[in-house]
Amino acid sequence: MIRKTFSLKMYGCKVTIIIDADIEKHYTKLCKKFKLKYEEGSMEGAVVSGDMDLYYFLLSANHLSHNVIAHELYHLVFHIIKDRGILDEEASAWIAGHLSEQVYNLIETKKLYPFNV
Repeated sequence: MIRKTFSLKMYGCKVTIIIDADIEKHYTKLCKKFKLKYEEGSMEGAVVSGDMDLYYFLLSANHLSHNVIAHELYHLVFHIIKDRGILDEEASAWIAGHLSEQVYNLIETKKLYPFNV
């Protein structure tokens, strides 16, 4: 399992990235912790948050691809801006760029390339 937490100080929150072969166990644990509805189905990635202070960005090591990363980053950005009432497209784009950089730096540092494109 790979896990890294970083701050988005400007938005007053933290993001924890978890990359693991079995993200369903992390998803289940987080749903129980935050008393969230558990959604059934195969899982390539997920975003979970119990409040607007900490977001969990889960990626399956078995399904790591640019598509899955972009898909889940969209959900993450959406939750961050929705929780803060941000409607500005440019702010959303900057958050997406920053989060993408964090995810891909972690993937590169942990030598998870190459993966399916």
